[in-house]
Amino acid sequence: MMKEIQEKRIESELANLKKSNVQYKSKKLNKDEYLIDVIIPENIFENENIKREISLQIQMLPNFPINAPRVFFRSPVFNL
Repeated sequence: MMKEIQEKRIESELANLKKSNVQYKSKKLNKDEYLIDVIIPENIFENENIKREISLQIQMLPNFPINAPRVFFRSPVFNL
């Protein structure tokens, strides 16, 4: 039962990414763990300080959505 909830939730989140203007790649690491690489283009944001795309890696852990995913910024961060 929990496995079905987890798979449906992950499918739902990936479907939301498909609808947006965001590039992503997903990879199943094992039966309960996924890696999702996301690239958000700079033109999505209405902020003049953001001048390049933002790259993230999301690690979906076992027992998602109970366990929150880990999010890693892969883009460099600069002082403004």
